[in-house]
Amino acid sequence: MTGSWPERVVSHTGTETRAGLLREAAVGNLAQWARSLMQRRRVREEGAYAL
Repeated sequence: MTGSWPERVVSHTGTETRAGLLREAAVGNLAQWARSLMQRRRVREEGAYAL
């Protein structure tokens, strides 16, 4: 099969667009990145107090 990725993709409801799914994934990645950043900052601060 050739051509570009279809705008509509098959999913559990069949109504999600590719753009919507990508946006949803990006929001989830952003939330995960923020949690990771906060955890690293917390670990760094705890380490500073141990010195």
